[in-house]
Amino acid sequence: MTRHMKDVLLREPGSDRNEREEKPLSWETGIPMLSNPFVLIEFIIFALFIWIVVTGIGVIAIFGLSGVFTIYALWLAIKVGGFAALMFSGVFVLVSLLFFSNRFYGRFYLDREGVLYVTVRGRAVSHAPLFATRPFPVSDLDVTKRAEKRVYWNRVDTIEPFEKWRVIGLKKKNKTVLRLYCPDKEIYDRALTRCIEAVKK
Repeated sequence: MTRHMKDVLLREPGSDRNEREEKPLSWETGIPMLSNPFVLIEFIIFALFIWIVVTGIGVIAIFGLSGVFTIYALWLAIKVGGFAALMFSGVFVLVSLLFFSNRFYGRFYLDREGVLYVTVRGRAVSHAPLFATRPFPVSDLDVTKRAEKRVYWNRVDTIEPFEKWRVIGLKKKNKTVLRLYCPDKEIYDRALTRCIEAVKK
């Protein structure tokens, strides 16, 4: 637990003037895709899931057609599953680079009720490198498509901060329901304080 998080947890509710005002906190940020460690972990898990499922279907199909199960049949099913996972990986990489330039954009709104996360596809001004690993500042965001997700504070049990990556995880029963991506340290600290105070109430 970071020192900042300890200070917030020990603070009496309402002791901060800004907390009493409870003004909504909002920001825009760029979010990496291929070079995002959180996206990569989920991507690898999903690719392994595809491998296992396709391998299982292959084993069932081969056994159903031939009535005989051999090591060669298992090896063939594993190869087919691996090929499917590889194809999925290739498509994901191509789409991330060609259509998204390895990034998408998000808008976050924190208020007394919870968090509104708006996933944005469009164009924005940014000086971040192509393979940035952390969220980065953007400006002049031109929205072409958007999708919204609302998470209420009563659905959040635990706050999981990742200071190195400027990411805050909102968890319910050990399941991450949303991640907040912050473009700089100042917004990260303010958002973390707001999240901890909201969950304490």
